[in-house]
Amino acid sequence: MPLYRDYTQLMSPLAADTQGGAFEDLLAKYEEMGAGVKKSQEERRKTVEAIYNEIIARYRPGGTFGKSYEEQLQFQKTQDVGATAQRDISRGMYGIRPYEQEWERTTGAPARLKLEDIRMERLSQAQTGMAEFQERIEEPYPDYSALAEAARAQASAPQTGYRLPVRGLTTKHK
Repeated sequence: MPLYRDYTQLMSPLAADTQGGAFEDLLAKYEEMGAGVKKSQEERRKTVEAIYNEIIARYRPGGTFGKSYEEQLQFQKTQDVGATAQRDISRGMYGIRPYEQEWERTTGAPARLKLEDIRMERLSQAQTGMAEFQERIEEPYPDYSALAEAARAQASAPQTGYRLPVRGLTTKHK
């Protein structure tokens, strides 16, 4: 009986089935390991995306970023406008200038613009980070080429009890 005929029989799924289901066992283990890895990767992906979504929500307009700064800015406006108005009253010049508009032009607007620049910069960074994370997601399982290689190695192994050498290592048989 020629060796090639035996080899092709060993490689066929029917031949593997007649060998005690070794290939099916290998396939089942492989798929089980792949399912476990996929599940853990999916949990990790959901966790990271939840963190990014929380960060993005914080920096979106109406988010929590800068709320305390805006409150502090409003408090400072009240104090500054009141102090300026009081000085003008003591000098007898109250009402000759628009106190709140002047404060907004000189202090409030630049501070709010700077806050908005910071907010948009950080929102952009968070959205970019989320996009980069999603782009890096790979689905490595199942990698059936490794399984096919294992099946070929199993099928080409002599049935005399010899073991195939591990890739990269050489063994000498006497």
